[in-house]
Amino acid sequence: MNHDFSSDSGFLAAQTGWHPSSDLDAGILSSASAVTSTVDTSRIGSLGPEVGRKVTDICNSLLNVFNDREKYAKFLQHRGEAAEDLLDILQKLLDHAPLMPQFRAILYVALVRLCRKSELCPRSFKLEGVTDKGDDARWSGRFGDVFQARYNGSLVCLKSVKVFQERDSAEAFNERRKNAYKALSREAVVWGQLSHENILPFYGIYFFGNTLCLVSPLMENGTIHEFLRDKPTANRPHLIHGVAAGMEYLHRNGVVHGDLKCNNVLVAEPEKALLTDFGFSYVTDMIGSRFRGPAFSSNQASGGFFLAPELIQDSTKRRDEASDVFAFGILCYEMFLSPESPRLVDVIYSKIVHSSQLPERPNINVSRGLTDNMWALMKRCWSLEHRPTAKEIKQGFPWSSGRDRISIRPGFERVNDATITNANNRLRAL
Repeated sequence: MNHDFSSDSGFLAAQTGWHPSSDLDAGILSSASAVTSTVDTSRIGSLGPEVGRKVTDICNSLLNVFNDREKYAKFLQHRGEAAEDLLDILQKLLDHAPLMPQFRAILYVALVRLCRKSELCPRSFKLEGVTDKGDDARWSGRFGDVFQARYNGSLVCLKSVKVFQERDSAEAFNERRKNAYKALSREAVVWGQLSHENILPFYGIYFFGNTLCLVSPLMENGTIHEFLRDKPTANRPHLIHGVAAGMEYLHRNGVVHGDLKCNNVLVAEPEKALLTDFGFSYVTDMIGSRFRGPAFSSNQASGGFFLAPELIQDSTKRRDEASDVFAFGILCYEMFLSPESPRLVDVIYSKIVHSSQLPERPNINVSRGLTDNMWALMKRCWSLEHRPTAKEIKQGFPWSSGRDRISIRPGFERVNDATITNANNRLRAL
């Protein structure tokens, strides 16, 4: 599929099995009519008898709305506090209720559709009590700044996006800033649904003054570049497998990373790779970045994109799974050379994309893990015609990974759950 991270159709197609170009609202109406049960009755009791009954009732009320064209149209017209009440119940159900797969898919679509229509996120995404934010950015890049802070006693990072004052009017600048907030909200909604051991966890969003920030745990090891600088004997193949597993999970969920490189992979203990900043390239595209242009075809020592050749040849082509795989191959080369010779990666990248020349195998110590099989995989990733899929790459490693979905957002903790009450009041009015 040819979709960027922000694409509703890409993410939702993976959750629903619908065609990416499907009419999402029509899909909800037609799918709802085929739903025979909203919750898994064998597991709903885990919430407690009373809470389980109320969760079942609210799910059935939602299904009733999705089965009625007029009610569903009114559902999507909610704005402000009313929209937040409905978004809250949709997110809480997706996080904590034992939903039947077909109904879960419908809720994903309803959540994303109402988020887009109302330009709001669930309240559970909005964090309170973020403290000790530093004055200076811990990391500053072309597109955004990352600040260190604390949340619930733990170190976190706050990611914001830069909106530059270009040669345009104040009105145009404010419009681009508004677009930046919309784009970050889009990233937050999809990121908030993802959970995998090789994906950086999403805690929520936080407003620092007038700046919207995405909040995630701070990884003290830093990026893979920083980690390998401090631990040059680290197990590179194991880290590479983590990147591949995270990429495969994103692709399986209809998400294209769009900017795979070592600076967008963090390291958790013990030597676990975590993908971050997937979709951030879309955010900058949406707001209008002063850094667009031919320079993006050169990575400039991991500062820009590892654009696949087809993206350079056709500027209208969007990043897709195949371009992620190309970037993955360059990332592997980066890791085997790191921490030495970071500029050599740019030379190799330029040869591949501009001269169609595959690089020579680097002369490095075999202990780093650059085996014949690994080198063959990297060359396949750079192919102009037949690249492996992320699934095929992951299956080529001797390890397995994955974990069940978890959420730090509050669950259904008491009988008189305000989320259910507020949502019921909105649904009765339809």
